[in-house]
Amino acid sequence: MKAVKVVGVVIGGLIGLFLLIGLAVSLFFDPNDYRDELATQVQEQSGRELEIDGDLKLSIFPWLAVEVGPARLSDAPGFGAQPFAEIQGARAGIRLLPLLSRRVEISELRLDGLRLRLITDKQGKTNWADLAGEGGDQTPDAGLDGAGPDLDALSIGSIVISNAALLWDDRQSGRSMELTNFNLATGSVSLAEPVGLAVSFALDLDKKQSMRLNLATNLEIASGFSAIAARGLALDMKFSGPGLPGGSIDVKSAIESLTLDLDDGALSVKGLAARALGARLEAELTGTGVTSDTPRIKGKIKVPEMNLREVLGKAGSPVVTGDPQAMSSFALDAALALDGKSVVLSDLKAVLDQTRLDGRFSVVDLDRQAMTFDLVVDGIDLDRYLPPAEDDADRDSGDAATDEELDLSGLKTLNAKGQLKAGELRLSGLVFTDALVTVNAAGGVLRLHPLKTKFYGGQYEGDVRLDATGDQARLSLNERLTGVQLAPVMKVLSDHEFISGAAGGGFTLSATGKTVKGMLASLSGNLDLAVSEGALEGVDLVYELQRAQSLLAKQAPVARSGEKRTPFDAMKISATVKDGVISSNDLNISNPVMKITGAGGVDLAKQTLDYRLKARVHEAPPADATQDLGDLRGATIPLRIGGTLSEPKITVDVEDVIKEKAKEKIEEKVDEWKKKLFGN
Repeated sequence: MKAVKVVGVVIGGLIGLFLLIGLAVSLFFDPNDYRDELATQVQEQSGRELEIDGDLKLSIFPWLAVEVGPARLSDAPGFGAQPFAEIQGARAGIRLLPLLSRRVEISELRLDGLRLRLITDKQGKTNWADLAGEGGDQTPDAGLDGAGPDLDALSIGSIVISNAALLWDDRQSGRSMELTNFNLATGSVSLAEPVGLAVSFALDLDKKQSMRLNLATNLEIASGFSAIAARGLALDMKFSGPGLPGGSIDVKSAIESLTLDLDDGALSVKGLAARALGARLEAELTGTGVTSDTPRIKGKIKVPEMNLREVLGKAGSPVVTGDPQAMSSFALDAALALDGKSVVLSDLKAVLDQTRLDGRFSVVDLDRQAMTFDLVVDGIDLDRYLPPAEDDADRDSGDAATDEELDLSGLKTLNAKGQLKAGELRLSGLVFTDALVTVNAAGGVLRLHPLKTKFYGGQYEGDVRLDATGDQARLSLNERLTGVQLAPVMKVLSDHEFISGAAGGGFTLSATGKTVKGMLASLSGNLDLAVSEGALEGVDLVYELQRAQSLLAKQAPVARSGEKRTPFDAMKISATVKDGVISSNDLNISNPVMKITGAGGVDLAKQTLDYRLKARVHEAPPADATQDLGDLRGATIPLRIGGTLSEPKITVDVEDVIKEKAKEKIEEKVDEWKKKLFGN
């Protein structure tokens, strides 16, 4: 007990002595007496002038407090007359007695009107290199291990920084940044205790783009500075500058809670919500190693339903679609994984208008923007999202000069691989079901293969390749059809059912050009087609022959007994394609009344037909035939099909056939008379 008393007396004596010393210093020591000496030391050490306006104020007990008024430090030689740094005032105070108990209690940290100019001249010299030491860096003392002192507690009454500014001007690169109106204010700060924090500033880049920021939150710093937590964080930002829609974008965001472990880099973000341009993003995130070079973040993101059309309009990218209501509704929900090199959206569920999309999308290499995807849509009408079609008057008034060049710039940088499945897909009025589109794009080359779909009662398989690496686009097609009903396809594509029946076959084509018309004009390759149980629609070859026969016989034309069509059992054709013209010499059509063969071609660019045919009338038509050409049995009649794909025209030349038939009958009669007159 005696020893304890002795220790107590000693400590009490030391405290009393400290109090006496503090009282003496505050009474007899004036820091202003050393102001000129301080300026001289700065001049000798740095070559710069330190100016302090007004008095320096110092108090010792119970707070060791220092207060200074306006002060400025001159810039390095060659960087102008403006100060390198200046302040309007500053104050700091620390309670002395708690230091004996390893506790830091600071009354207030205040900095008013800081102005700091950081400049790099055109030769690369900076105006702070002389302050940082030779080489521009300060090397830590080798005797220090980098660890700070262990504190049992830290308490700060408040931290206030008002109206601070920082100018960074790189005259070598021409880049600049200016931070102005920086304000920071906190409530009472203690380790492991929440503290109110408010920050605001304006940031201007290159005097072209700017950002205004306001942040408010309750911040908590763990003992030993091992972790940071924020609650009720609200962040408002406004971006301004050329290129932004309307000149500016407002972004408002909030976070319910954010925690970051500074030792192991563990991150947790809950209740994140951000709004901009009428769109909203919600997220829940966790992370590991976020303070390292290999951060990993995962979580859930959600885009609640929004009017995508309006959002794109506000973003400066208005859309014009065939359906003015298209893109009026969009929502998204997905799991997010980010590791610094890749971004993955899995369990992706999105809704665009009446279309549902599910699957996975990822950017597997952020540096190369390499994308992969595996997506499924239930059904989508792509025509709704395409630009409105030109009316006939606009199309008719166009010429080759108005055929715009194909813009394939996006393809040259596209790096994507994946597949899209669609339960139903509508494009150019055509309906595809159970469609599979496989995409492989890299190095300016796009390949769609395998490409499969059910298509009007049949199936389609294709291999499409588009190469944008050269001056002109190069297209290659390798397609096959099986059992496809042609009539509805022709009706959609040309508004005319020129041919009907179940088609099968394929074509291998290639084209080169800078425009659509140029591609059509260069189209070359081969095709073969077989159609069963079909008809040439809008063309009644039997009736045309009957009518021509009646007119030559000076009889009333026969009435049409059926539809305006020429049915056939089978049609086969193979053709070559060169410079946009399809040429064939083996057209073969089997009809109950006749067999048609012929040759000719189709000019795809001009959309015109030119076929010369021969119709060989059967000697004895089938018993179930509904039409009979009478005297034309066994005859071969030349036909010609011309005009356009939408309005074909047929001409029939039966006059020579009738004359030949009449001549044959006359000769038969003459033979009969000869036999009667002269015998055998």
